[in-house]
Amino acid sequence: MAMVRATSAPFRIRTGRAEMTRRVPHFEATEALFTRARALNVGTTADAETAERPTGSWRSLRLDRLEGLDPHAQVPPPLLPLSPDAAIDVAAPEAEEAPPSPQDLEVALSEAVDLPDDWTMAAALAGGTNVAHCLREVLQALDWNGAPRQVAEALPALNAPLDASGAVTVLARLGFRCRSFQARLNELGPEDFPALFITKSGEALVLERFGQNSLPGFDGATRTRRPFARDRRAGKVHVFTAAEPAADTAPPAEPAAFVWSLLRGRAGGVGALALIQGTLALAGPLLLLVAFDHALPAAALPMILFFTGAAALAMIVEIPFRAWCDRMAAPVSTAAAGLGLGALGRTLFLPPDALKGTTPGARRSRHEEFHAGGAAPPVRLVQAALGLPGAFAALCAVALLGGQLVVVPILGALVLAGTGWVLRGGVRAAVARAVAAAGSFAQHWRDHADVRADIIAGGCEDAVAQRMARAAGEAALARQEAAGQTRRVAVAGRWVAAVTVAATAAAGAHLALSGGLTLGALAASVLLSGSALRAVSRVTDQTGSAARLWCGLVQAGRLHAIRPERSPARPSLPPRTLAGHVDVSGLSTASTGGIDMPLDDVSLYADPGEVVAVVGNYQSGKSAVLRVLAGLEPAATGHARLDGVETGLFDPVQLRQSVAYVPETPEFLPLSIEDNLRLMNPVASDADIQAACNLAGVMEDIRTLETGVGGNRRSGLAVNMGVFAQDPHPGFLKRLALARGYLRHSGLLLLDGPERHLDPDGEQALLRAIEDLRGRTTVIVATDRPQIIRLADRVLWLDGGRTRAEGPSSAVLEQLYAEGRVGQTLAER
Repeated sequence: MAMVRATSAPFRIRTGRAEMTRRVPHFEATEALFTRARALNVGTTADAETAERPTGSWRSLRLDRLEGLDPHAQVPPPLLPLSPDAAIDVAAPEAEEAPPSPQDLEVALSEAVDLPDDWTMAAALAGGTNVAHCLREVLQALDWNGAPRQVAEALPALNAPLDASGAVTVLARLGFRCRSFQARLNELGPEDFPALFITKSGEALVLERFGQNSLPGFDGATRTRRPFARDRRAGKVHVFTAAEPAADTAPPAEPAAFVWSLLRGRAGGVGALALIQGTLALAGPLLLLVAFDHALPAAALPMILFFTGAAALAMIVEIPFRAWCDRMAAPVSTAAAGLGLGALGRTLFLPPDALKGTTPGARRSRHEEFHAGGAAPPVRLVQAALGLPGAFAALCAVALLGGQLVVVPILGALVLAGTGWVLRGGVRAAVARAVAAAGSFAQHWRDHADVRADIIAGGCEDAVAQRMARAAGEAALARQEAAGQTRRVAVAGRWVAAVTVAATAAAGAHLALSGGLTLGALAASVLLSGSALRAVSRVTDQTGSAARLWCGLVQAGRLHAIRPERSPARPSLPPRTLAGHVDVSGLSTASTGGIDMPLDDVSLYADPGEVVAVVGNYQSGKSAVLRVLAGLEPAATGHARLDGVETGLFDPVQLRQSVAYVPETPEFLPLSIEDNLRLMNPVASDADIQAACNLAGVMEDIRTLETGVGGNRRSGLAVNMGVFAQDPHPGFLKRLALARGYLRHSGLLLLDGPERHLDPDGEQALLRAIEDLRGRTTVIVATDRPQIIRLADRVLWLDGGRTRAEGPSSAVLEQLYAEGRVGQTLAER
């Protein structure tokens, strides 16, 4: 029997009636313990080997286990019975200790698990639920070698309670598929592990592997590893296995195909409900038929009232079917959000060069175009399409009542559909122009808002105002043109429907006069034809919605055509812990055709913990060196190694997550300050965040921030960054970006122009931070400040993308002073 360790520490075991202390040897879960305990618990022997021996006491079982642990252990022999004379004045022996139950064994064999700090923070971000504390154990059972920050990034929502469905989502994003079913513990087989087991009482258990009588696992409520008896506890089982990489497929190009892809799993149910609803809608016209042909000629008031009530009852019964059908089609309402989210996720995997040169306003406007007008267009399309089964049922009823009369509404429906199909091209073109014009206006507005202070300083307010007015006028004109095209299609469809109903009535009247159709059948046929054509016209009315959805799909298709840097379906590797050794030799980069100067045979070296300054004129290539080391720009020739590994051999996402890079012009998302900071390190503790902000000298400014009133009041780290069009305090945004870089806790910190847009207090905090990081983190800073250059251990001077000088800071700084190439002079040149 496999035994790992034993301890004589007393365990407090709670029973149904009382609580008692027992000395139970603490072994790892073994089959023998649970076999004996289950056999004693049910009063039967478990197997042939156990049956040969009588059911002994718990003391005997403990002695057997201790003897097995140490073959040389001196086990006291059993006491022999005494004769009656020798037994005089001998105290009666203590009562045999009762053997433990399987539940007692679970508690006795439990081991507390202390989570590391980063895993504790990841569980806290997941709401601190029992399921959240099970994530680490499930991933360990699956032999996952990732990092806690990947779990935090895969959470459906930060600081929201994580349940079993959320855990399935997290595991899916990490590359594992799930098989869920209801079962009892004693019904699980070897193929059902590892698994997350949620009992009916809400307990979360991790089942690591199969056992005949016990299942080794983890209890999320008590945070302990322990074996679980294979009893009849019932619950829901989520079995996880590694998933194959998903195929990288583009979204459908047509709105109808896109909506069908959303409803494919429930299309049969939705279609059946729509058909039932349309069939119930036939009750009114058919009852009218009976009333005209039978009730009115007989002048029977009770019969007339009966048919009137029946028609009203049919209409009432139709209402829940309509609501049920709308609920079945609910996933369509999230189609636009899903399309936008998918586009954003796709954007994150694009090569950095694909986004180079784009402005924040352009990126934000393009992202809004992916939303395809929001939830309204696809919902209206589906609601219109759900009326088509009813239209088909109505035409079938006309064929039964009027025979050849059904040809007229069928021809009208075909003409109506053909009209919409022919005019859809013009509607799509007009809507596309409106979307482009609206995006251009939004882009200009955001970009000009970001540089408002520079516009005022340059005296360009009038020119910018005229440009904005022209963009707003073009957007309004394009929107009006698109609305006009959509309105013309809708009016044409309604005219075709009205003419068809009139023609149906005329043809039906001719048949009625010739005796081929009763008066009731004529009235019912006209009503049914109108109902069918009205349903078809509602579809043509939504050509504008279809065109808006089509624009979003076209944008998504264009985005999908751009080859990603890495497959979104492939899980990323965990960040590396860098020592900070940097070796760049003969590095050259390709020309981008812009004003950025490409590198030409540049070399740089840094030992772990050193500070290296890269200096040079404007566009001399300083930023290019940092971008290559950060994985944001490829090297054309030469080598760039981090800890002896070529940057090109890193997984691109892994490299960028391993290096702390602070760009010259940082950007922030419209999230809280805390969430923006956590983008660098999702599992950072509150103490880590405060330490990073203090190091950047921004914590005091954060404490003074306050926005909103009442229930929307936010202060400190909870303030949303979206409300800041400019710095709330001098140098605030740049210091916050530096704090975000410090929070990464990387062995390599890259600072691109950190002194830009900093106030004097911020510059002093930057100097103190560089000095504080010396010896612990390799700092490479692109700068032209003599104060920062003096702190460097060595300096690389670039001129036109080539190395002008390289060496100790004192020697290079003296040369820079001699040529007047430092301070403000360097920045101006």
